[in-house]
Amino acid sequence: MHKDLEEVEIKQLVVINGMPGLWKIRQFIKNGEFINVINIANSIIKTLPSKKASPIKNYIIYSNSEAGQIPLDDVINTIMKLAETEDIPSSNGFKKLDAKIKKGFMTKIVPEYSDEFKDYHMEKILKWYEELQKYFNELNKDIKDL
Repeated sequence: MHKDLEEVEIKQLVVINGMPGLWKIRQFIKNGEFINVINIANSIIKTLPSKKASPIKNYIIYSNSEAGQIPLDDVINTIMKLAETEDIPSSNGFKKLDAKIKKGFMTKIVPEYSDEFKDYHMEKILKWYEELQKYFNELNKDIKDL
């Protein structure tokens, strides 16, 4: 990923337990006990306990590779590279694909994915990819530069 975006933007992105989508931390409140966040897809603003937030940089995909896991940003980068030569299904489109086509796509993205990596995980990653694409486009930054 592009260093400036990684440090400034991606570092601030979190997943909120029990809430859909990606959120950006706007500020910490009461010594970090609470956070004020904005949903990057629809600009909803909320104040929540910080313990409900998990930084997106901490997410991994379990694999059968030697390392046993792949960082989510590596998976997103793989999707971005693939998007240069192929159409990437939307998260909703992925749901409707035949099981064999889903498996083939998932293998392109995470070649040695483990049995713990399910279709619904790929749907969520594609949804986050869509949100990141929209978010960076709104910031006038091309997601291909990540």
